[in-house]
Amino acid sequence: MEESYLFQQEKENKEKELQILCDQVKLFAEDRRSEVLYSLEVIPEDKLQENLEQLEQNSPMIRNAFIWSAYQGLVYPKISEVSSDEQYAFFKRYSPLLEGKIPWQKNNEIHVEKQNSQSDDLDLGYENSYRIIENTLDSVSQNFKSNYEFKQRAIEQRQLQQSRNIPIKSGWIPWFEGNRLYQLIWIQRGNLVYGVELEQMNFIATLISSFPDLGPHTQCNLVNGNNDIYHQAGQLENSKNTLDYNCSLAPALPHWEMQFKYNINHYNHLMLSTYFIIALLLIFILGGIFLLIIHSRKSFMDAQQKSDFVSNVSHELKTPLTSIRMYAELLEKQNKLTDEKKQKYVGIIINESQRLTRLVNNVLNFSRLDRGKHKYNFQVVELNAFIKTILDGQQMILEKHNIIAQIEGPSCFVKTDTDVIEQILINLIDNVCKYASVGKTLEIILIKQKDEVRIKVCDKGPGLPAKNILKIFNQFYQLDAKLTNKPEGVGLGLSICKQLLLGMQCDIICYNRTDSSGCCFEIILGDQK
Repeated sequence: MEESYLFQQEKENKEKELQILCDQVKLFAEDRRSEVLYSLEVIPEDKLQENLEQLEQNSPMIRNAFIWSAYQGLVYPKISEVSSDEQYAFFKRYSPLLEGKIPWQKNNEIHVEKQNSQSDDLDLGYENSYRIIENTLDSVSQNFKSNYEFKQRAIEQRQLQQSRNIPIKSGWIPWFEGNRLYQLIWIQRGNLVYGVELEQMNFIATLISSFPDLGPHTQCNLVNGNNDIYHQAGQLENSKNTLDYNCSLAPALPHWEMQFKYNINHYNHLMLSTYFIIALLLIFILGGIFLLIIHSRKSFMDAQQKSDFVSNVSHELKTPLTSIRMYAELLEKQNKLTDEKKQKYVGIIINESQRLTRLVNNVLNFSRLDRGKHKYNFQVVELNAFIKTILDGQQMILEKHNIIAQIEGPSCFVKTDTDVIEQILINLIDNVCKYASVGKTLEIILIKQKDEVRIKVCDKGPGLPAKNILKIFNQFYQLDAKLTNKPEGVGLGLSICKQLLLGMQCDIICYNRTDSSGCCFEIILGDQK
């Protein structure tokens, strides 16, 4: 009875160990795909085909690259320029996707059964029967899934900071012809989809390199959907205690599995398995403590940030209100003030009122954007005349700081939310007055391109350190007072500008001028109307 119990315990421990090894292989497979996905996401849109061709030629992991448009179908490579049997097979294999019969969706397993065709000509219109198995990639252990999703979020966050203005979707499709597996990785930017097909043999070769050392008492076979053995690892001496354990590699490799054979020797390996389980539990406990510390630290930082925000808002509200009250009382009580002083005091009251209005609007916009309830009002406007009107309204504050404003560029008509553009430009002009007035110049340049219009707001101030440029659009981020010698503010203005533009499928970027004389903020608007 005792021997049977020990045998069962060691069997369970061994199978837990083999399951962990299997999960490591799955995670390794997802990591390889994630590396390819990230190499695709960072490709600039204006050099898309050039970079895809280089990846196709230089990367052993990539077999075929493509660009597909919802309006034009397959853009690259063009069907009329087929030059190899490999491209011909690629076109025929994925014709349901390339012809729009199957939508580009994440986490679907697609099986295609081709009907007999007597023609060898390149005709992608032949009939296919196919079936889609949805959400097959969701059946993964919670630990493995959270690791993969964390890496995906990190990739998307980095891409969001580098992307121009078009939302990005991505995924991979396990594609079966019969029982043979192909893998297609794709990125969607607006109506454009591009991606690559993985070179399956090289992918499996890298996967095999991740196999751990199984020792002398365990053997593992890597088996595909046809039950063909792709690779065998480990050594095994047959005995009466030889047992089997099969582990599916789905969703990393649907329908593939690792087939284990292992021997159990109570006296030699029971203690080792026990130590392994204890070590594994300790790792999970220490990992949980580490995550708890990180969560507590984040909660503390969030609370500190909110406290600083309330304190800064209170200070920023108090300053203009104090100035308005003081100069209003001077106007009320001083009967012998000259017209020049009265005009000066009224000007100060107006400027402080405008400052107060901007602050309140920023706080209200922050609240609406945070709740996702901001509403846009689009209309066609001629930007050149519209910006001149804004500059006229800001002339008093520009003259106060001895700043000369210039506007250059052609007549540009765009369909946009004029209130948003006005708020952003006023915020940028206010920042020039605060931080770059030493340059005495404000340049607004309009650039008209084929499918977009750009508004560059440039100054000739001291510029920004590189570390500040990377964080300038973060919520609550403020420039170091030692760099500016100005009030810190509340750190919402540029963050709100960024979120408002992203909500309109537009964007704003910041960079120092090449001649080291100030910096530029560039507003990227959408299609011209």
